[in-house]
Amino acid sequence: MASSSSTFTTAETRRILACRHVRGEMHEQPDVLARMSRHVEHFARQVGSLAAEHGGLRDVVFLAPAGTQPVAILGRHAVAARLGPEALPPHTGPDPQSVELDRRLVIALSPSGEDERVLALARRALDSGSALITVTNDAGSPLARLDALNVDIAAGLELSPAPTKSVTGMMLAVLALVDGLPTARPTPPSIADPSQALAMAEAVGALLADPAHADAAAARLVPARRVAVVGQGHHLPAALETARMLKDTADLLVEGFSVEEFCAGPLGGFDARTAVVLLFGPAHATVRSLRARLRIRGARVVVIGNAADEAARPDLPLPDLLVPGAAECVLATVRGQQLAVAAARALGVDPDRPAVIDVTSPSPVRSQHAPAPVRAEREAGDGRTVESPQ
Repeated sequence: MASSSSTFTTAETRRILACRHVRGEMHEQPDVLARMSRHVEHFARQVGSLAAEHGGLRDVVFLAPAGTQPVAILGRHAVAARLGPEALPPHTGPDPQSVELDRRLVIALSPSGEDERVLALARRALDSGSALITVTNDAGSPLARLDALNVDIAAGLELSPAPTKSVTGMMLAVLALVDGLPTARPTPPSIADPSQALAMAEAVGALLADPAHADAAAARLVPARRVAVVGQGHHLPAALETARMLKDTADLLVEGFSVEEFCAGPLGGFDARTAVVLLFGPAHATVRSLRARLRIRGARVVVIGNAADEAARPDLPLPDLLVPGAAECVLATVRGQQLAVAAARALGVDPDRPAVIDVTSPSPVRSQHAPAPVRAEREAGDGRTVESPQ
């Protein structure tokens, strides 16, 4: 019996190792998102219930490992979009530690649910009386078992060193949770509407069925000695994810930037031997201006943007969604995944065996909101806390 079990395990291992994990897991995303679409309304309602139990919420904090921080940044943008321009973080403001802890909502993000620092911070939040929501890809993990509301994205085992389906699954979960925050402002169509979430899942499926645009765009990246990925607003998290994917799957020298960071310094080092991937929507005028400057410098430019935006002429177009704003980040992230795999293929690199895996520590992203002004922070690598760019 022992010999039979051992033979089965070896055969299964060989079968698993023969798989193309990145591409296979990418194509599971429509199903993962479609399953989640049936629960998004419940996620949002739970946030509303927590707010009522705590007499309203004055602060929202996202906890995430650095690898999941783009999802936390998306959450911060979604909070600002839901609460209006007055919710944007000021340069100065009240000490965030002065906020009433029992009126704080903490959203802890960890696909594995085993990140020790996220666990420690989540436990501290519970001890302080804060409302806690955990978002994981393992309902049996230590984080998911805390005495708090757990959102299980149920994306399944992720074997690729470059995660895809857990990233977009957590993005959808965070957007649905934020849509449950109470607000007196008129609200547009919500991703917490199951029909809208399902429409987004179907749009992801349509993008994955269209690899030709990514193949053509990747050809521009192959000769570049350096690549930057730049996003504005709710496209910044997708830009950071695209940079990570290009680095992890294609072994390119890539960095992700907000448009403000890029224009403040790195832009000067980009010329005809470099390439820049720009992600933006119709309202992102700063990135449009940056594209013109890059073309003058001779840099190769690849644009990921809305297909209906004729002025942008995107190389990797995104379909329209009835849910505006932050939800488009999910589609842009999928386009970035396609671009990374296409670049790896063009370079003859196996995307399932990257040369370098980046391992970093978790950090919080804070959104403090009405009636107090929103403030956002992240921790620098040396332990300092610095204000995140908007």
